[in-house]
Amino acid sequence: WLDGNLLFYLKSIELSRFNGLNNIGLSKNKIRQLNFGCSLTNIYNITGMDLSNNLMDEIRLPYCLQCLQHLNLSSNRLANEQKSNFNMSCMKSLDISNNRISRLHFDIFSSLQGSAAFTSL
Repeated sequence: WLDGNLLFYLKSIELSRFNGLNNIGLSKNKIRQLNFGCSLTNIYNITGMDLSNNLMDEIRLPYCLQCLQHLNLSSNRLANEQKSNFNMSCMKSLDISNNRISRLHFDIFSSLQGSAAFTSL
């Protein structure tokens, strides 16, 4: 876990040191966006990510994280009219609570399978 380290960004080379990485905790940092490359094979194994309490204002994830199952984006700066750039068909839980969202267009969830749980909207 890399929680509470005041990180502004994360490079893929830093993640290459963790073989078998399935979940990554990046909460309580200063991350505005995920901008690491997808050249490392172990990044494709990540199924859970905690990005709560950061400075993210949109849902933009690298293509190698297209099959996340658990994503926590609570307490960020997400606002209305959110559009995601990733396929959410693998998603089982998504937490976008405590953001600046007052209106949500549910077409951003159009790729979801019926099994996803949105208990923290």
